[in-house]
Amino acid sequence: VPIIIGDATYESILEYAGIARARVIVVATSDGAADRRIVYLAKTMNPDIHIITRTEFLGEAPHMSQLGADEVVPKELEAAVEITACAIRRFADSEKEVADIVSCIRCEAIEAQKKGLPPTT
Repeated sequence: VPIIIGDATYESILEYAGIARARVIVVATSDGAADRRIVYLAKTMNPDIHIITRTEFLGEAPHMSQLGADEVVPKELEAAVEITACAIRRFADSEKEVADIVSCIRCEAIEAQKKGLPPTT
């Protein structure tokens, strides 16, 4: 996999990187505005691309989806889920039980997010 160093908020960099042929792009910078622009440009330049990105907060996920992201990972949710998993490990009988509970929590939070409801985590 080639490594390309550049600012992906510029169409020319995405073109050089081969965005037109790409099947997947992961967008995970530390700049939310840059992430939003990259997601928008990538989907505009290649409507078939699968975009995975992260946001700082759960409430930002719907906007990223509107811009073209196919999967959005909110850091806020993942931190809450991991903290919950740490607590569950103290009482669970197995790691599988922890994984099952964490999976349910994550799915419920994502479904709530899609419906515009606050997370219950």
